[in-house]
Amino acid sequence: MITILPPLFAALATTALFAALFALWRSIRAVLSPEAGTIGVEGALASTRSELLARKEQLLADLHDLELEHDGGKIDDADFETMQGKIRGRAKGVLRSLDEDAAPYRAEAEALVEKRLAGAVSKKKDDKAFATEKPAKAEPASRACASCATKNDVDAEFCKKCGKPLAKEGADV
Repeated sequence: MITILPPLFAALATTALFAALFALWRSIRAVLSPEAGTIGVEGALASTRSELLARKEQLLADLHDLELEHDGGKIDDADFETMQGKIRGRAKGVLRSLDEDAAPYRAEAEALVEKRLAGAVSKKKDDKAFATEKPAKAEPASRACASCATKNDVDAEFCKKCGKPLAKEGADV
């Protein structure tokens, strides 16, 4: 009985190893196959908008997770580029499907905006107060650093390039 145990354990270990390798091969193949997760025209027509939105959110989360794994050193650059390209391709398909879903409503929305703008313009022309109002001062889209001339956000307190404090609006420099 004792002489049969080592070959029996070796056979079981070999079978378990092959099963694990097969499962790994299937999962890698599913991730890297070009047709995995793509949404064709017929799939997009059958999908509802909520399913497409959920799929978009999942793909964005997958991209974020992939970037975290790459930044953490778990995925090398070549694999990262390959997997990122595949996920981005799937995301493009989902976004195209979402745009195609919204296309019939786009013309209607543009007509409503034009109608609203035409009504607002004619209303302003008739309003006497409109002629006496001073236009609001446009706030700049960015602020330049006095030290390095880098453009920063309007609400930034420090320069994003050199780190020096930005001058307050209206303050003497």
